[in-house]
Amino acid sequence: PEDALGQEIMLQVSQAIALMGLPSETTDFSFRITGVAEKTVNSREIIISVEDGIEIAHFWANNPSLYTDESPPSILLAKVDDTQYIEQVADEIEGLGLGTITSDDVLGFIGTIFGIIQAILGAFGLIALAVASIGIINTLIMAIYERTREIGVMKAVGASQSTIHILFTTEGAVIGLIGGIIGVCIGYALGFAINSISHATFLKDFELINISMFPWWLFIGVIAVSTLIALVAALYPAYRASQLDPVEALRYE
Repeated sequence: PEDALGQEIMLQVSQAIALMGLPSETTDFSFRITGVAEKTVNSREIIISVEDGIEIAHFWANNPSLYTDESPPSILLAKVDDTQYIEQVADEIEGLGLGTITSDDVLGFIGTIFGIIQAILGAFGLIALAVASIGIINTLIMAIYERTREIGVMKAVGASQSTIHILFTTEGAVIGLIGGIIGVCIGYALGFAINSISHATFLKDFELINISMFPWWLFIGVIAVSTLIALVAALYPAYRASQLDPVEALRYE
């Protein structure tokens, strides 16, 4: 912040008509920094005098009659001393016949957008889980066909149906456990690479900002869910294996 004091900042302003894709004029407004109000990387505002603001607005709207007694401002920014007063101040303003948009309203709108994105990603995740479950079922059923004689031998020497069932269920759970561990490692490696590349390029001035984050509970959750899905998927193949007739299994070629 201290290094910013005395520095010159240039604001390039295009007229509002440019927002519609039409050609318009562009001009620069020069200011000198005399103080820092917020010392965080999230600070995106600059504070200028009302007169300078009106001059910029006149050029931006190409309307010199703005911000007069006949044409007052249409948007005002109200700041409160504490966040607990936001709703109270908003109610008072609305009581004057004006509309308000509070920080909670903005956060709610952003939350809705992220909720939609999460729902879409969740749908893809469910599809991936379904495909993985089918893959595990297919793998274990093929294992039953390949080990039919082995299952017959186990039953012939005294293995019960519950023993066979537990054996194949455990095998499915182990597949899910190993798959979850491999998936978490690959995800962490990709996230680490993304953070490293971003810090070396467009986020080189913001080392504390990470695009990808992996809290400890996410590691445990992913591995637990993948193991549980595999365990459930293995129930049917395990049941089929436990129901094999030992005599027919020993005859299987």
